[in-house]
Amino acid sequence: MVILIICFLSALIYFGLYLFMKPSKWRVYLGWISMLICVVSLILSMLNINEHFGMISVDTVKTERLTPINNQKKIIVKDNKVEYATQEGKAKLDCLKKNVRITKKTQNAFVISIHSTWQFKNDFWKFLFQLPNQNYSQTKGCEFYLPSGWQVEK
Repeated sequence: MVILIICFLSALIYFGLYLFMKPSKWRVYLGWISMLICVVSLILSMLNINEHFGMISVDTVKTERLTPINNQKKIIVKDNKVEYATQEGKAKLDCLKKNVRITKKTQNAFVISIHSTWQFKNDFWKFLFQLPNQNYSQTKGCEFYLPSGWQVEK
């Protein structure tokens, strides 16, 4: 958020110099410096949006045992969501269908989910780039291991 404010202020200074300052070498130098700051801040914000510049990816692997949903041994895959029940209760997992892998013929039913979270490298990058209510996490993939009696409902 601060990077956008820096960009806006440097552009405002650039236009203010050329509107209110008499032609001189200082106007040219200060104009170039303020425009350079504006361009660099725009490039940094685009790198942060597209390439997660100033951030690191932290992956967590979570394994959960599955229990039957309504006494039916099944999991439900629909609309890029996987619905299943764990021992703690019913759960929905945001996982793209292409990232769901189902393996049968195991003894116990369980799911392994890989969750990726983008975190800022340090407080400086957090100060520059953090936007309010921005979600930096996603589920990369899920692997379901099911006994042969379980069904996959699509």
